Amino acid sequence: MTGLEIRKMIEDIIQSGGFTINDIEERIDYVTECTVFNVRTADARHLIGRNGDVARALNHLVQKSIEQSRYVGLSEEAREEKREEYKDQRYSIDIDDYFKKYMDRIKMQVDMLVNRARSFGSDVAMEPMEPYDRMIIHSMIKKLPDISSTSYGKGKDRHIVLKYTGEQNNAGSNSTSGTSTGSPSQETHNLDDFASGKVYV
Repeated sequence: MTGLEIRKMIEDIIQSGGFTINDIEERIDYVTECTVFNVRTADARHLIGRNGDVARALNHLVQKSIEQSRYVGLSEEAREEKREEYKDQRYSIDIDDYFKKYMDRIKMQVDMLVNRARSFGSDVAMEPMEPYDRMIIHSMIKKLPDISSTSYGKGKDRHIVLKYTGEQNNAGSNSTSGTSTGSPSQETHNLDDFASGKVYV
């Protein structure tokens, strides 16, 4: 699907619920490596919901709609070919920058804990969190040469442990904003995994 087609899909889904749209902005999220369609609306409070629950459900609905439109009428073999073609084309929805601000807060927390792991040369456990949030953190950590991340526990107790590996190099970074590419974190996933229900990070 083209960007215009996805915009039209988002408009149809939101407006069918009786909500208004002022504008839809497009940006690239370099953490999740996906295109974000940020909806500007006077109904942001309703479309975000408590702790972002409605916005996450809306994201899931749009992801499923995109997936269905890509593969409708195709054989299983043709679907596999299309999945390979679309594997780097990822999309997400934001409502009035809710998720952008949320991710900025996550990044600040991760930066603090990464520095703690480096200072003490030891593992640092994070609080339990939602699968999407863990995916974001795994994506951040995989860029660091001396820190790895692994998820432990089940259900509501599932959480991330940041592990100091000591594998610094000349391109090392002092925070998650670094661009060095060390060994990838364990259990990383993309947004397509969340849409298809395959995620357990």
